Amino acid sequence: MRHKGIIQKKRAWPFWLLLIITFAVIGAENFGGFSASVPSLLKASGGLPILDMRPWYTAADAYQLFDALGPAGRADNRLLYVTADIVIPLSYSLLLWSAISRGALYRYRRLAFLGGAFDYLENIAVLILLSHYPEHFDGLVTVAACFTLLKFLSCGLAIVLAVTGFLIKVFRQSTATAFS
Repeated sequence: MRHKGIIQKKRAWPFWLLLIITFAVIGAENFGGFSASVPSLLKASGGLPILDMRPWYTAADAYQLFDALGPAGRADNRLLYVTADIVIPLSYSLLLWSAISRGALYRYRRLAFLGGAFDYLENIAVLILLSHYPEHFDGLVTVAACFTLLKFLSCGLAIVLAVTGFLIKVFRQSTATAFS
């Protein structure tokens, strides 16, 4: 980008800003006291965790949760998916993209968006299940559970890429400094 004859580099959002936004949104959702927060949904369900917090679940697990939530809890669960859970996958995907981009494995930074994509697919599937309750769609529960598992695995991979890339970059820099 040119500005008054000076070439300026496009600036991405600072890593620390993405970190603060991501942790603020995730913290509010997981520790807040509003009706669509995780603590409120845990209370409404009698302690059963919501589906996207579990690494795997069956149709029996899903419908046990929906039964336990009751009408108000199911409405709050739907509200979670159409509010905070729209922002959360985007924010952690951008954070992971930024983290991977800063390391030696920056070529793989696009993989940071896999977890968020699977999170959105999971959310859509669970929203369909909730909107059709009390009808049971056991096959769709299995698809949703697969998206949930893939979300966790993809996010884990992105974290490993970010940490490994950072360590490789630090090692290369320290080796270059030692030999110069």
